[in-house]
Parts: sequence; C-alpha cells; structure tokens
Amino acid sequence: MLRAPRGSLVVLRRAEGRFDDALVDAVEAIKLNEKWAKGYYRAGMALMGQQRWREAQQFLATGLKLAPNSVVRGFSSCHTSTVQ
Repeated sequence: MLRAPRGSLVVLRRAEGRFDDALVDAVEAIKLNEKWAKGYYRAGMALMGQQRWREAQQFLATGLKLAPNSVVRGFSSCHTSTVQ
C-alpha cells in the first residue's frame, strides 16, 4: 500500500527535474520492498536524469532480473545498451 504514494512522488519529482529527491524516494521504496522491480526502475531513471549512467544501469539490471518480462520502457534498452 505504501508503494503508490512513494512511487507518485518519484515520478513527480523526476518530472520536475528534482532527480536527487526522486532518487532518495526510489531508494526508500526499495528499502520498503526489495523485490519491487519498479523501485529499481525509478531509481535507475533518476540516476539517468543525473547522467550517472553506470549506476543507472545497475539499478535497471536489478529491476529487470526481478521482472524479466517487464514491458516498462527503459528496462530493456538500458540493460542492453553499452555504457561508456
């Protein structure tokens, strides 16, 4: 039940360009439920907003392992792309 409000904050803060706050909220969501793939996705997207590509790839890869059939945009593309 706590996922939706926390997740909504992450999305809102990311949309506002508040990537630091979005990352803090995403990491908190992961702490609440380490098996929730969307938390890793949201952390990865916040890190991408900060141009922290390698860390973003790690979070997205973890999310993809938890939800291998996910159709959430970003999981597959970041996981398979080369990070420089």
